Amino acid sequence: MALTLEAILYYIFVLDSSVYFVMSHTAGKFHKKSKHHLLDKVPLNKLFALIYIGHVIWVGVSLHRLGIL
Repeated sequence: MALTLEAILYYIFVLDSSVYFVMSHTAGKFHKKSKHHLLDKVPLNKLFALIYIGHVIWVGVSLHRLGIL
């Protein structure tokens, strides 16, 4: 299996959607706005996280069926 540009971009999106999903479904001391200034601009919505990871999985299945992954 050769790593193509599409595969690399897909794995970056998998990592991004996984981190967003975990951050939106967990709450704790790591999510305080005083420590993370970037989180002030990013809304953590559970429904959006579920839709986002669902779309990433759907694209992954499509890329796998095309033989890219």
